[in-house]
Amino acid sequence: MTGDDAQEKRWRASLLFGGYGLVLLFLFLRVGHLQIARHDVLAALSDQNRLRPTVEQPVRGRIYDREGRLIVDNRISWTVSVSPQDFRDNDSVITEVAGILGIPVSRIEERLQQRKGHLYTPVPIARDVSFDVVARLSERRPDLPGVAIQMEPRRRYPFGMSAAHILGYLREIDDTELAVRQSNGEDYIFGDLVGKEGLERSHESELRGSKGVHYLEVDARGRTIGRAADRSGPSAIQGSDLITTIDIGLQQTAEAAFHDTARGAVIAMDPRDGALLVLASVPSFDPRDFSGVLEAAMWDSLNNDERKPLINRPIAGLYPPASAFKAVTTLAGFDQGVIDLTTTFDPCVPGGWRLGNRYFHCWNETHGSLSVVGAIEQSCDVFFYQVGVEVGLRPLSRMAGAFGLGEVTGLRLHGEVAGLFPDAAYYDRTIGQGQWVEEGQVINLAIGQGEILVTPLQMARLTAAIANGGALVTPYLAAFTQRPGTEDRTAISQSPPRTISALDPAVLDIVREGMVRVVHGENGTAKNVAWRAPGITVAGKTGTGQNPHGENHAWFTCFAPADDPQIVVTVLVENGGGGSAVAAPIAAAILKAWFDAHPLSGQDVSGSGRLP
Repeated sequence: MTGDDAQEKRWRASLLFGGYGLVLLFLFLRVGHLQIARHDVLAALSDQNRLRPTVEQPVRGRIYDREGRLIVDNRISWTVSVSPQDFRDNDSVITEVAGILGIPVSRIEERLQQRKGHLYTPVPIARDVSFDVVARLSERRPDLPGVAIQMEPRRRYPFGMSAAHILGYLREIDDTELAVRQSNGEDYIFGDLVGKEGLERSHESELRGSKGVHYLEVDARGRTIGRAADRSGPSAIQGSDLITTIDIGLQQTAEAAFHDTARGAVIAMDPRDGALLVLASVPSFDPRDFSGVLEAAMWDSLNNDERKPLINRPIAGLYPPASAFKAVTTLAGFDQGVIDLTTTFDPCVPGGWRLGNRYFHCWNETHGSLSVVGAIEQSCDVFFYQVGVEVGLRPLSRMAGAFGLGEVTGLRLHGEVAGLFPDAAYYDRTIGQGQWVEEGQVINLAIGQGEILVTPLQMARLTAAIANGGALVTPYLAAFTQRPGTEDRTAISQSPPRTISALDPAVLDIVREGMVRVVHGENGTAKNVAWRAPGITVAGKTGTGQNPHGENHAWFTCFAPADDPQIVVTVLVENGGGGSAVAAPIAAAILKAWFDAHPLSGQDVSGSGRLP
């Protein structure tokens, strides 16, 4: 071998070893890059393949009545979810799971399609499944990749259908609300349950609690191995309990006082601070229907029911207030100086009064000539026709507005409507400027007819203002939140009463005297049906609201004791006919139940004072 050959051989060996060295250096650098620089990314990808985060839903806060009785509790249920990453495009698994659950394959496919692009977020496909279904799925779990079974708290209602409109219900969050809540930084995801009506909705943030997270480990086929020992998340935190002002026993009394086919509303309120003892809407619905999966057929049935059980009539039902409004007309008459305690007008003979070429009837042809207290006692339309004409539209409208008519009461409950008390601008808009005659409109408004529309809660609030001396309270249902298992209670702030400055206390006394005589006077419209008890005087007002679409609506609103008001009761019976015959007996049953439980022996029977 020549020297040149040896040198070439050494050069080739050096080149070969240099190449090996470069390869080894590249591998070393690559491994270092993957192990160090890309460690977090690769670890996350690995964890994404082997771990499945599972949300722990918090136990929702419970709801109590004013006496500490549990009116909404929780129970354990089973929810079946699937992970789209492991479950999609697996027709045989989808078909088997649908068969076990007893649901169409299309429902699962639709749920998966809704979460397209969220492959690692579990999608609930069935809630509140039976234990038999849980057992069958558990037995087949090794062959059902991506299927998870979770315990999830569900609502339980110890008093059944009672107070359903107050309590509300939960439903799965829709896309619109989900987008809004997520934009506000709230941790809601597809499939979460959220309060949709009632207290469940208005106090969602307090009742809901905070989610927790745990991790399940899966194999390469997506089959669950068990809970991951090397990864944990925050624990769920139970929501706060809610202490309400409702008396559930009195609520049940109010609901039971309606016959099976009746429709209507009942409010019982503390006139001093607006605490609601009863807020009943009849007919009702069963909130237990919403505690699991509400089938579309059930939802359609509730929405299409001609009795409209989902409408919360105390806050969303609109009715003419009828003669219950005459107290406002009286106050406007005194405020404008057109009447005093001795004023009389043209008599109610022969059963009506003529204005121009129109004759306006009175419900009773024998009233004759009355002063204001007698006119309230006997609910004489003719007297109030003439007061209204003398007062005029604008002053009457201002007085109605001072009592909160035409505005929401401020109750923290979804769905409240404002109603209507027409003013001149309303008639200009609906009839035409210069096309309407003031006397022709105000004559009906003065007796609570015409275009006036009020909710029963507005009428209860109006009655409370008369009872308490002229303070317009804001009704409320929720008094406190409380951490579960503790005495750590926080008062929920309430709006202070608004003083109606236009009212003269002496005039209010006159109105109250007339309302006492409605119940206790010789000619009172409620003298034969209203409840009486020793030492308790009831002040009330009947009303019969004209209804062009059927039978008239029946009203009765009252407070007691008249000299120291502690409870207001307002009853509206749709298509009930006369207020004295139909609505007053319901109010009587509520007053009896309340004072039987809270006799007047010097104890406080007020709203917040009796809360536990």
